[in-house]
Amino acid sequence: MTIFEALRKDHDIQRDLLAQLVETHGDSDERDSLYQQVRAELHYHAAAEERALYIPMMSIDLTQEKARHSVAEHHE
Repeated sequence: MTIFEALRKDHDIQRDLLAQLVETHGDSDERDSLYQQVRAELHYHAAAEERALYIPMMSIDLTQEKARHSVAEHHE
């Protein structure tokens, strides 16, 4: 599996979890569990994306600015 396939798979998982989360209401165990899953998925995905994609891009003048911007967005 390439890095792009792995990132795409992560995005699919995140979209699915978010769709499930939107269907929940109020202060429920299900909602809290889904929120925690989404939060963990986003954290792990951002770390992997930065390490495998954006850091190497920063070493190339042509893609450096875009990579830095993307990392900054992750940290927001």
